[in-house]
Amino acid sequence: MDSRNIVQRLWATLFLMPNYALIPGVKIVFDGVEHVPTLANGERVILAMNHTDRYNYWPLMYKLWRVGRKQDPIPFVATWVKGKYFRHPVIAKFLTLNQGIVIPSLMYLIEEFYKQGHGRYPKREEYKEIRDVVEGERAVDDPGLSPEAHETVTGKLVVPEEGPVPYPEAIRKLFIATMARAVRYTREASEKCGFNLLIFPEGTRSVRIGAGRTGLMEYALAVGQRVVPIGSSNCDRIYPGNSPWGKRGTVTYRFGEPYDPRALLHPDEHPGPYTPFTDEARPYRAIFERLTEDLMRRINALVDER
Repeated sequence: MDSRNIVQRLWATLFLMPNYALIPGVKIVFDGVEHVPTLANGERVILAMNHTDRYNYWPLMYKLWRVGRKQDPIPFVATWVKGKYFRHPVIAKFLTLNQGIVIPSLMYLIEEFYKQGHGRYPKREEYKEIRDVVEGERAVDDPGLSPEAHETVTGKLVVPEEGPVPYPEAIRKLFIATMARAVRYTREASEKCGFNLLIFPEGTRSVRIGAGRTGLMEYALAVGQRVVPIGSSNCDRIYPGNSPWGKRGTVTYRFGEPYDPRALLHPDEHPGPYTPFTDEARPYRAIFERLTEDLMRRINALVDER
């Protein structure tokens, strides 16, 4: 991670500024940005925002940078990014230079190792069969498995410092290792580089607020960071397709008050200590789900009605 954030600055100056300020012009409205702690404050928070389109984090990060230049500086932002977006080397390099932190899902690992063995990604049915075996819902020797799935789950994968390990166990171990590395990078982004963390709790793009995934709360409770909910409205009209050049229009970001999820725990709830995204966190899943539902209600209250 680059604490100077040179690439984000260059991207904002050379690409986003001409698009937003000149051609065709994009108005970015902030409501409640004072809820985001400044650099001088010393606190780093998790920014939790709905994900309406491919690029709705760009106007947010650009405006935070511009506001910070005029007033007290606001910390730069590192972003959790799905593993699949790192498949293309050019995109992967761009995301990495812009403080993107890869979050490889179990699906991502299954698909990537499958492709190494078969030269293609698994079909939906094949993936489900393999995942069911990995999660213990089906046996490795289940006669109902397709030939491709059977070949995969009866094989072995090399686990660092262990050597060849049976596929289901290996995938689980590799997933835990990669998530531990992602958590370490995330903590370094906040503690060493001084970045805030941007997470899209829905885990997918949607104009309407959907169900949130529990990863954000699983991480927030483990590290004790406060969360700032953000509602993004109308950015999908600025970026209606795949083009990174925004159309003329207005995008609004409303910031809720920062809050500590630990303050919402019931008296009999005592999660942790645990390592996020491992079996240690599994007993607290109901807590993560309840806090995630609360977060999504907060975000929904900040989004314009359509």
